[in-house]
Amino acid sequence: MSSAVSFWGCTTALAASLALQACGGVTEKQKADAPSTGSGGRPGTGGTLASTGGRSETGGRAETGSSEPSGGSPSGDGSGKGSSGALSYGGKGTGSRLCELPRPHTNSHGEATGVEDCIAGGNHRVSVEECTIRVPREEPCNGNPLDNLCQTDADCVEQPYGECGPQRGGFCACRYGCQTDSDCDDGGVCICSESMGYCAPATCRTDADCEAGYQCRAFQDPTTPLCGAQRFECQTPVDRCNGDDDCQLPTPTCIGDAAGVHHCVLIDCIVG
Repeated sequence: MSSAVSFWGCTTALAASLALQACGGVTEKQKADAPSTGSGGRPGTGGTLASTGGRSETGGRAETGSSEPSGGSPSGDGSGKGSSGALSYGGKGTGSRLCELPRPHTNSHGEATGVEDCIAGGNHRVSVEECTIRVPREEPCNGNPLDNLCQTDADCVEQPYGECGPQRGGFCACRYGCQTDSDCDDGGVCICSESMGYCAPATCRTDADCEAGYQCRAFQDPTTPLCGAQRFECQTPVDRCNGDDDCQLPTPTCIGDAAGVHHCVLIDCIVG
């Protein structure tokens, strides 16, 4: 079972960014005119969860989704280097905090996804769910016939839970999902969506895997150069941010260092 999937058809609030593999894209540095230190932040107001992981997509093309903001405090200091380039840390913050006024996130069918949204932005995983599978579907994918890599879900049979859907660029391609966490490679988690679940990389499965008083939150994935790709990770007592909403230019991305401590940083990443 391979370890990447294109997340493009998830619920309006949560899974819009579980559509998360870069298709072509260009390398673009997150701009900043100020020096490489900074403080302050902006409150989160919600958003969509982005993540990668799970099964591979047929045809070699994938897409990039948007990122899920998380509420929290300004960034921390330090230094380090991630897989997507040199990191420049921002100023000091106030550390981790729990999700404010959490509310269960459900898909359009009213089914649980295992994730709670936070009123200040961001989300955390509270439970393991078994997703409802609604593939294959009969309706064809509406894409460019000259570029399509599939026409219907029936064309997507290389792995279980295949569906054919539109990608950025207007073509259709296969994607493959999951029903439970056990379908995901390398400790990934299965986040339920509309027609099936999608694997997201993770170092924790639920809040119960984290220290008491800390949560299993979605942060920028440090193992990929894709902008907005996220991984579920435990908060730590010395975190300087809880998500991108805690960060501001010139260090706008909340990402974990080699020790798992989360800071606001400047990274180079690929955007679609």
